Amino acid sequence: MNQYHYSSASSPDHLSASSPWHPGASAPRHPGASSLYHPIAPARQRPGFPASQFPGSALQAYRQLAAALLDSDLQTRSQVGGSSFGLVSSNRREGCSSVAANLSITLVSETTKNVLLIDADLESPGAAYILGAHQGPGLCEIVRGEALLDQVIVPTDADRLWVLRAGYLCQGERAGNVLDAPEARELFKQVKQLFDMVIFDLPPADSGPGAKLVAPHLDGAVIVIKSRSTRKVQVEKTMDLVGRSRVIGFAMSFCTDEIPRWLSERL
Repeated sequence: MNQYHYSSASSPDHLSASSPWHPGASAPRHPGASSLYHPIAPARQRPGFPASQFPGSALQAYRQLAAALLDSDLQTRSQVGGSSFGLVSSNRREGCSSVAANLSITLVSETTKNVLLIDADLESPGAAYILGAHQGPGLCEIVRGEALLDQVIVPTDADRLWVLRAGYLCQGERAGNVLDAPEARELFKQVKQLFDMVIFDLPPADSGPGAKLVAPHLDGAVIVIKSRSTRKVQVEKTMDLVGRSRVIGFAMSFCTDEIPRWLSERL
């Protein structure tokens, strides 16, 4: 069964530029930060699946990831409004949308916060679908002035969790132009006034400037890394893309080991 692991922010210095990051690699190092990975949920959860029913050690790891966001929230949030966090991978098919969806479920299950998940991967949306929201009007339509937020925001089966779908790109329309439009920037400010926490499922770093364009609106970012696949040089580029100071942690996806080898050797 595919697993995920979470680690607090650090630079993957223990890897060569061409080596894939895998659970057996030595622990990342970052002064004052925990370097433990924790297995979290399978890639595809049933929409609205309660966090309390995550199998095995999944709940504990998602709780840790949620706690990292909550801690960052306390440190960075303004006097008025909520905070926003983005999840981004270096490449497609690294489990980013699944982590974003399951993290959002955990946040509303473990806290009393109102959470909005924004499916910002306009060219290949997925997070909203995982939560049971089929494709429909969303972010793109708001930016083009074809819809208002309250017309396209979608409730989920999980209490206090809403979804803003990607919407539909018009023929010839570029995702980067949509995410960088003045209307998009205003929307990103607006949702922080309406929700306690906003989670962005961002487009992968290799798909264009989307993640970089949204990054200035984020209070923190989590990088999703596919075990035994994503290369250190790719992770480094992704960190630079969103801004290293914004990176609060990593989620390692598709791990086959319940406990990473380096951690087992220390127990």
